[in-house]
Amino acid sequence: MISSRIHITRVVFWILLQIIILNNIFLFEAATPYLYILPIILLPLTINRQLFLFIGFFIGLIIDFFEGTGGVFAASTLFIAFLRPLYLRISFGLAYEQMTIKFHQESFLQKLAYASLMVLTHHIFLYTLEAFSLNNIIIILEKTIYSAILNIILIMLIFSFLAKNKKSV
Repeated sequence: MISSRIHITRVVFWILLQIIILNNIFLFEAATPYLYILPIILLPLTINRQLFLFIGFFIGLIIDFFEGTGGVFAASTLFIAFLRPLYLRISFGLAYEQMTIKFHQESFLQKLAYASLMVLTHHIFLYTLEAFSLNNIIIILEKTIYSAILNIILIMLIFSFLAKNKKSV
């Protein structure tokens, strides 16, 4: 079992990486890597639900503070934290129900489905709140699609790296 200190360190790492480096990357003027959501995707299943929702909100709030975005990141991360159990059930089925998910051992397609659901939900919610109008639906969809593709690829690469490290231990 990984200690709370290690989880806190990982959360801080991803937040700092997002604030210092990733928030300054804009590919094709429509895609931004939002890897700060990784802790929400990867925190243990056994974490207290209320604490998990608070962590999701708090992570987004920190990003909002540094981006000056008035709560769109907090709302988006809280939303995916809230939907995470549903997405885990959809992606991993019985393994989630029995709380036996060993993330590094699950199939590529299960991890892809889970990451895709989390990323797409986050991005649609984030960009809709950011635009605050469905009049900009084309811009919302463009940003969502480009950023989602970028983030899903990056997250799957990170999953692959984590799985290789887990196997070598």
